[in-house]
Amino acid sequence: MFADISFPISSFKIFTYLVPKQLEGLITRGICVNAPIGNNIKTGFVISISKTSNYLGKTKCINSIHNPKIKIPEELMQTIIWTSQYYLSPLGKVLKT
Repeated sequence: MFADISFPISSFKIFTYLVPKQLEGLITRGICVNAPIGNNIKTGFVISISKTSNYLGKTKCINSIHNPKIKIPEELMQTIIWTSQYYLSPLGKVLKT
């Protein structure tokens, strides 16, 4: 299982991570997770989940759930994605705002 994660950085990229077996039932769209980006562990939000990945490089694993109580509701997630596309702003920056 793979998760696409957006981080609060000035980049239009969404990063793909492998979901560890122990977190498979807990990772859902909108949940706040900790994952490695570069040499650091950053907090980001899961944008989507899929069984396969189109990414051909090495895929890192999600470290943990940041806080299970922090979850963006589906309606708000759709609004955030729309806002990012409409205003041509990185999704992570809109999430941060």
